[in-house]
Amino acid sequence: MKIKTLSCIMALAVVASGVALASGPRNEVGRFTIGTRGLNILASNQVVAFAVPDPKVRGITCHVQTVEAKGLTLSADPTYASIACRQTGKLFAEDVAKVSQKPDGEDIFSQSTWGLGGRGSGGLLNTLFQALNVKRIWDGDNQTYIYVTYTTQLFNGVPRTNISTVPTYGQF
Repeated sequence: MKIKTLSCIMALAVVASGVALASGPRNEVGRFTIGTRGLNILASNQVVAFAVPDPKVRGITCHVQTVEAKGLTLSADPTYASIACRQTGKLFAEDVAKVSQKPDGEDIFSQSTWGLGGRGSGGLLNTLFQALNVKRIWDGDNQTYIYVTYTTQLFNGVPRTNISTVPTYGQF
């Protein structure tokens, strides 16, 4: 009985800590632990910042910030994220032709996680399987790249989103 209980506790610890699966380039550029109230000595929440260069648009990099749980915690949620995208190099007119011109844009990054983080209202499966995505949309009228983070997990019936824009200032 003790072995079965220990196995269940270990399985819960793995699920609680979450496992991330990322697609697209991701370069971690910063990480720090934030203190939490209470006696949570077996866990910590870490703020992670990473760079995501646009795979089709040279000269644009998005920085995404998220929270990762370490240890036995149910509080950290990787779908709490923010984004800031900037021109970090020369932009090329031919790159506009490479990107989707459709209003729904295209995904440039996805990070899937599973775990018990978050306080969503979408039920157990919604809480266990989460994804953070970055989508690029081209606004041709305003010559601006739009980058949106969105989650597949619902919170009070809606996904979380954030937006950042990179204007090209009529460079092409």
